[in-house]
Amino acid sequence: MKKEVLIISGYPPANFHSLEQGGIPLSSFLKSISEKNDLFYLPLHSLGSIAVGTYAALNDVNISIKDYYFDTFTDSKPDIIGISSTFYDLPHVSEMARFFKEKYPDTKIILGGPLSWSYPPKKILSTIQEIDVIVMKEGEQTFVDVCNTLLSNKKLGNVDGIVYKENGDIKTKPLRAPMQLDDLPFPDWRLVDLQNKINMIPIETARGCVYNCGFCSEVHYWDKPVRFKTIKRVIDEFEFNIKTFNTTTFRFVDSCFTAPEKRCMEICDNLISNFINNGINIKWSSYGRVSDLHPRLIEKMKNAGCVALDIGMESGDNAILNKMNKKYSSSNIANVISCAKGAGIITNCNIIIGFPGETMDSVNKTIDILNTLGPDIYQCVLLDLAPNTDLNENPNKYGISGDRLEWKHETMNSDSAKTLMKKMTKEVTASCLFPGGEYVACMFTALGYSQDEIRNFFRNISCEKYGDTEYDMVKRVFKQY
Repeated sequence: MKKEVLIISGYPPANFHSLEQGGIPLSSFLKSISEKNDLFYLPLHSLGSIAVGTYAALNDVNISIKDYYFDTFTDSKPDIIGISSTFYDLPHVSEMARFFKEKYPDTKIILGGPLSWSYPPKKILSTIQEIDVIVMKEGEQTFVDVCNTLLSNKKLGNVDGIVYKENGDIKTKPLRAPMQLDDLPFPDWRLVDLQNKINMIPIETARGCVYNCGFCSEVHYWDKPVRFKTIKRVIDEFEFNIKTFNTTTFRFVDSCFTAPEKRCMEICDNLISNFINNGINIKWSSYGRVSDLHPRLIEKMKNAGCVALDIGMESGDNAILNKMNKKYSSSNIANVISCAKGAGIITNCNIIIGFPGETMDSVNKTIDILNTLGPDIYQCVLLDLAPNTDLNENPNKYGISGDRLEWKHETMNSDSAKTLMKKMTKEVTASCLFPGGEYVACMFTALGYSQDEIRNFFRNISCEKYGDTEYDMVKRVFKQY
């Protein structure tokens, strides 16, 4: 019998209260759900596990992919287990690794995905004893090489791009060269059961970001230069998904879909000519950077099917934006929000509280922009002093010390930042506080809700005039566990 490799995916269920504990405040609506102490999960599959699994299957690895929280493992006898960590934190990975090591003591466990870049890999291997190998950064070819090496009982010393255990030691191999993205196969969602999942498929058109924000680790995860798939490759993947899975709702998962602007315009033009003009009513959402989003591009995105836009506002204070290396101003933010709303696109603004230099005055400026312009949704998060960010790598430059969500700098510490977050949630009245609002808006679209219904959902929550309709809608997205 051919040896089996099992990839584990899925979203960990959690109550909404756990988000607050992680530095993400909640609206009274989500608190009212959280008070019931229910656990919810997102019925979606992540792209990473499918992309790696597809590549492995086409390279003669016997792959299966399962959701840790909702699939059973009675019929599985894997020789290797790969944990795709896109939506997990260390406690989730530790729980999984322990479960599988107890169930399959001789099975090798491999960890991959952004979590391996969000924590020092040696720390992960030291604290989670059950993990044998970490695949660093881009996973497709490295995972195949690790599987082939382990399944043939060879040593891992010849495999680049990994950190691994050998005879009690932790060893690090050099990172491998990035792959050519057009050479990768379309992610094959037939590897998983989509029947009980929301019919919204993620699309990746590039790996990397052309910008260098001080708080972001993703710019280092993919490195420079940014690698782009050709426009034809992107359109072909859309066509494949539409024909194969009868899907017309998508989400671009690029770090910055709108950069460069010319390429984004070309993608939109091709979406219009290949699908919209032929009666295929595709809908999608994406991240958009303020400095890219001029009126002509926003209108083009709308015409190409954009229903929701995740805008990296971060702050309403120009001094803070400058320290973050955002390279745009509060007046630019105002123009983008007004233009996107005018085009009928649901707008979500991300806010970070606590960046070095943050004061009550700077937070008040952010509150003023949100109340003056009224984006449909905003999300407020506490500054994370995460590894592999310029902020973390150069603390003296920013005058900050601490670790992750516990830090201090000249103008405040993490506790005072939390107090200002509570102030924001009380004083912002023209926009709805909702974590992952753009993502949720796109999921509502996939479930058949109209733009007006989605916008009314967020408006009613913001005005605290919610009822059965809003509860029913949110429970279709966040399934009870």
